[in-house]
Amino acid sequence: MNPIPQFDKLAELAKHSPQEFEKLRQDTIDHVLVQASEHSERRLKGLQFQIEMERRRAITPMASCIRISQMMHESLAELTALLRQESQHSYCTPTPRRADVIPLKRPGSS
Repeated sequence: MNPIPQFDKLAELAKHSPQEFEKLRQDTIDHVLVQASEHSERRLKGLQFQIEMERRRAITPMASCIRISQMMHESLAELTALLRQESQHSYCTPTPRRADVIPLKRPGSS
């Protein structure tokens, strides 16, 4: 797989050669999916399916971008809630320890 071109080149490609841009996009996605572990591959394919459906449903490319961005934010919010929930379990809370407190004396005081 060739490296992904810089943004300006991608923008130019999308503007002047949409079919070539789409082929590059799909080839890049396929390359990532092929390299994924078996465990991740199924989840990634499902996620890619959802993204493609949102792209098709959108009236404009900007609407597609906004909807996919909302999907990412929703996913992040779910992950954050899960992490907060997990951190409240007792196995995540450190057990308090007893410690001996040593009083400090100022020099010259008794």
